[in-house]
Amino acid sequence: RLLLIPVGSRCIGEFGLDVLDDIERTRIVLQQLRRAGVLVAIDDFGSGYSALSYLRELPIDEVKLDRHFIAPVLGDPRAATVALAVIDLARGLGLTAVAEGIEDAGTAAWLRDHGCPVGQGFFLSPPVPSEELPSVLERPGIGLMRQP
Repeated sequence: RLLLIPVGSRCIGEFGLDVLDDIERTRIVLQQLRRAGVLVAIDDFGSGYSALSYLRELPIDEVKLDRHFIAPVLGDPRAATVALAVIDLARGLGLTAVAEGIEDAGTAAWLRDHGCPVGQGFFLSPPVPSEELPSVLERPGIGLMRQP
């Protein structure tokens, strides 16, 4: 899935894989959206039909690693290797890696220590209405994904 995120906002649109049938048309539309200040993210990367070629072919800003790769990184060396490879790949392409499904402090620390700059999950915060966001950002530990 492709997510469209205005700068300073949350997702404004989500597109299924059918829009990717015409990669050139998709690239043109995404370039226009980016010029309008919309960030483009590939959601649930690593699950389903998210191809590596999208990272090369499409003008995207973020790669959101599917929670199924994130949850087991502490106990599964293969999952950790895959997660680290995608984090490194995103960094090398000038993209932001976003880890989905962070459920505990150990996973958040592992991701931070391995260079993942952004995370989401119930450990950091459950979904909240926008009016509650300022208080969430003030909570101790919310900056856990930032490098010390």
